[in-house]
Amino acid sequence: MRSPATLLLALLLAACASAKTDTYTLSPVPPARPPAGSPVRPPLEVGEVSVPATIDRDEIVLTAPGDQLHVANNSVWGAPVDQLIRRALSDNLSERLPPGSVLAPGDPAPPRGLRIVTVSIDQFGGDTSGRVVLRASWITTRSGGRPGGTPHRARIEVEARAGTPRAVVPAMSQALAQLADRIAATVS
Repeated sequence: MRSPATLLLALLLAACASAKTDTYTLSPVPPARPPAGSPVRPPLEVGEVSVPATIDRDEIVLTAPGDQLHVANNSVWGAPVDQLIRRALSDNLSERLPPGSVLAPGDPAPPRGLRIVTVSIDQFGGDTSGRVVLRASWITTRSGGRPGGTPHRARIEVEARAGTPRAVVPAMSQALAQLADRIAATVS
């Protein structure tokens, strides 16, 4: 006969083993129109992306009424969120600018240099009602640190189907695509 403590431990282990974890990524979203024209020169690379500490974690975080954060313990990012944002922005810009205009993160710089788009995310995420907000700023600099323009800011809102990670994450991808549209419009 088993002791009550052994049975309780077995039940707890079974409950933990049955909790399914969903892993998410941010994906590029095709533009409304394919790009035309010659590649922009020098080409662009999405550089550092800074994110607020509230979303710089493995778990997906939703905001809730009363200044609360809902940490979705069974819904996690597949990589660090700043890397996911950088990759999605890079892929979105590649689809919005003529071929050869955007280098993927880690590609070697061409001999004539490149422009680096540095992005600062002030707010990015969804809430339990299904609204996604992205507030970001960006600046483009030439390789070597020479300023290439003025800072830009954007505030983007996208409605998700629901206030769950499964619905919010695709809306976050949509928001990043809209940010890429705005960044592409500032590139000449």
